[in-house]
Amino acid sequence: MTFDPGRLGEWSDTGRFDVSPQQVAAYAAATNEPPADYTAGVAAPPVFALLPAIDVYPQQIERLFGQTLASMGSVHGEHDLLIDQPVRPGTAVSTRVAVTGVHVKASGTAVVVQIESRGEGGALLNTQYAVQFLRGFDAGASA
Repeated sequence: MTFDPGRLGEWSDTGRFDVSPQQVAAYAAATNEPPADYTAGVAAPPVFALLPAIDVYPQQIERLFGQTLASMGSVHGEHDLLIDQPVRPGTAVSTRVAVTGVHVKASGTAVVVQIESRGEGGALLNTQYAVQFLRGFDAGASA
């Protein structure tokens, strides 16, 4: 399976993720965050920022290769999260994704994505870099 390297760096359509106070409280409870810190609605736990990204970035990889992540043997690899501002309950987060690198290896292909999430008014909330490893998948060429 080959892909068009000219499509690297293309931004996806923007996804919208409405952050409810109930989601934040449930996430804090599931990750053993101190409830007093997050039930007041001031800010979500820092790693909550991954939820809007998960709604958007798998589809961008699937569009690049024309297959589902499951069919390509996908596993989540590394993930860097650079926070500019916290995600706040009761707001909407807009997220866009670009595949920025494809690295073919003997055991599969590593796909690097860049994710930007913005709050209401367009303020940058966070930038994320994630690696999805496609076990046994040969993308044809690194780019």
